[in-house]
Amino acid sequence: MNISIFNYQHSFWSAWPVSPPGTGSKRKQQIEMHRDSFNSTLLFLSVLILAVISATVGVFTNRNRGNQIFIFRQLLNSRLLFLSVLILAVIHPFKGFGQNAAVKQPGGSLKLQAASKVQRRNIIFILTDDHRYDALGFLKAQTFIKTPNLDRLATGGAYLPNAFVTTSLCSPSRASILTGLYAHKHKVVDNQNPVSSDLVFFPQYLEQIGYQTAMVGKWHMGGDHDEPQRGFDYWVSFKGQGSYLPEKNGFNVNGRHIAQKGYITDELTDYALDFLKTRAKNKPFMLYLSHKGVHADFIPADRDKGMFKDDTFKPPLTMEAGHHFGAPMWLQNQRNSWHGVEYPYHSNLDIGGSHFSLLPRADKAGDGCKRGSSQY
Repeated sequence: MNISIFNYQHSFWSAWPVSPPGTGSKRKQQIEMHRDSFNSTLLFLSVLILAVISATVGVFTNRNRGNQIFIFRQLLNSRLLFLSVLILAVIHPFKGFGQNAAVKQPGGSLKLQAASKVQRRNIIFILTDDHRYDALGFLKAQTFIKTPNLDRLATGGAYLPNAFVTTSLCSPSRASILTGLYAHKHKVVDNQNPVSSDLVFFPQYLEQIGYQTAMVGKWHMGGDHDEPQRGFDYWVSFKGQGSYLPEKNGFNVNGRHIAQKGYITDELTDYALDFLKTRAKNKPFMLYLSHKGVHADFIPADRDKGMFKDDTFKPPLTMEAGHHFGAPMWLQNQRNSWHGVEYPYHSNLDIGGSHFSLLPRADKAGDGCKRGSSQY
């Protein structure tokens, strides 16, 4: 049985059929859990002290104005306030210590115990890039959008309308997908920051329990490179953003540079199908297919050009100024930035209708992998 996951924003987390990662022994995990519990207790006590101080200051201000008892109690409350703030300052560096220990393992040590009596399912994860949340046929945001294969995934699986992006930028969100961490935890805070060598990617755990793992497509973390990364048995990627049409850098296929021959969405799908064909049939697999589409610049495949020329794009309200009610000024100012709607990529790029010309290839890519997983 297969699990097919289609992700069109940059945020994903799932529970895998394995036990939580540890740092080497159950004893260490228990210590970390106790420390987290202890820190939580200290945090609760410090907040309770602040609440008591707030209440007592109000009482003594009303009942004991101008006398020495009030002055003494005010001094005592000040010292209690200082103590509670000190407790907060001391426990802050340790708060979340257990979580850090569980997800960062120096030296790449992977101690993992597989859950018993659990079927190891095949997993296909498909990621499209900068795909609007409502750019799916069944949501009917535009009259001309047709994504029957992606619609079928939603109908036969689960559609999550309340999944939100925490860091809507390429590299940070990709790091979150691979580690399950927020950006302030994995430290990949922009498109240039390197990936720490002691961060553990979820495919590493799957490898440890016998999965075959494949990464096909856009990596785009830690700089402009395409070298194979830990956790993947099969590797196909390209440098940076890549190109919709063939260009000199081509693909890195399992450590060898291969020329790009055609439209990138088609080629990546073909590589994904090649993995499904050649994999060992006696082992479970995880395929991570990360498309360049539908990222700008919007260059559709030749056979898709002009597909929507007779249709009218209906812009969402937020494309127009004055509709960000209650939004902070820094967010409103993003409209006129590199990723803003008014001056995207410092150009006159049409980010309206042109965006949708890339959807047909992404939709068919999802169908190809679904059929391939059952066929091969």
